[in-house]
Amino acid sequence: VEFFVAGTTRQSHIRLSRATGKIVVTSTPIKGARIIIDGQRSGKTPDRIAVPIGEHHVSVARDGFLPFSTKVTVKEGEETPVQAGLMPMSVKGAKGKLGFLSLTSNRLALVHLDGKLFGVAPLRRIPLQQKKYTLEVSNPALAEKKTIELRIVKGKHTQLNISLGPEKK
Repeated sequence: VEFFVAGTTRQSHIRLSRATGKIVVTSTPIKGARIIIDGQRSGKTPDRIAVPIGEHHVSVARDGFLPFSTKVTVKEGEETPVQAGLMPMSVKGAKGKLGFLSLTSNRLALVHLDGKLFGVAPLRRIPLQQKKYTLEVSNPALAEKKTIELRIVKGKHTQLNISLGPEKK
């Protein structure tokens, strides 16, 4: 930046940076769960992640556990804690009525089952009760989602590969 003062020129250097804070993500009862912030993979629990100030969508997922999801507002220079209580997937009472789902995607994808956040792709051999489901696969950063009617059949392993956004070259 140059300033002009009474026939002289002075230069001054100004460094501009985005205001940031941190999201501190932990998970119980296990560590090492995937952290997804605003649709982007951001690390594994536990972690401190610098983000621009404002509202952020935080998801935490680990195979074999129900996913956790929340929205937080981050303030400049502050740490915003997110404690994800991950619950093991329970299949009690479903003996003999289970099928399995595996899902991959070419992009980071949030997976909703019957309208509820279920996990983050990839999902590997997840036990589900035999029935019809509405599966929604989305990536908030791409503003894209795909919805599929899915039937899980007992004893069968359903494998899906969902493509989101333009193909990577």
